[in-house]
Amino acid sequence: MTPTLQELSLPELLEACHRRTADAQRRLYHQYYPFARNVALPYADHESGADDIVQDSFIKLFRYLEADAFTGNFDKFFRRIIVNTGIDHYRARKRRSLLADNLRRVKVGNSVNAAEVELEEQDVFRFLQQLPPRYRLVFNLFVLEGLSHPEIAKRMRISEGTSKSNLSKARKRLRSLAGPYFKL
Repeated sequence: MTPTLQELSLPELLEACHRRTADAQRRLYHQYYPFARNVALPYADHESGADDIVQDSFIKLFRYLEADAFTGNFDKFFRRIIVNTGIDHYRARKRRSLLADNLRRVKVGNSVNAAEVELEEQDVFRFLQQLPPRYRLVFNLFVLEGLSHPEIAKRMRISEGTSKSNLSKARKRLRSLAGPYFKL
């Protein structure tokens, strides 16, 4: 008689996750959610941020478990995934904040906004969403992810020149979109 998922030990449960058994993944998620949330909370700005970290951590964990059978101290391993994911989220927030600050300081022509008009973060992302997909992707990879043009070119299978051109066009378009928020 084969044991049910409820009766599986942690190593057996991890092996079932390695075999991509959805029920095993669900059980592992429910079993380790409180642990993951407690580890994630100090790395989040708010409760829903902790939930985002937990969700991304489980996605990373399941991808790892699907690729390799796990051996070792699972709690320690999963904690490291959660902490690294929390750090990734912090860096992403920092990049988004930096991008919003940079767009707030956009120069239109040779004039800088004399009145401090604050753009909200959602305004910045609305501007980004108005870019053509290729420009937006190159802009995000360069500005938000910090990739170089050779790295972008390799990932997107385009030339470095095309990457530079797309970035330049994205910046120009963002200036024109943000222009009405600034005095000339």
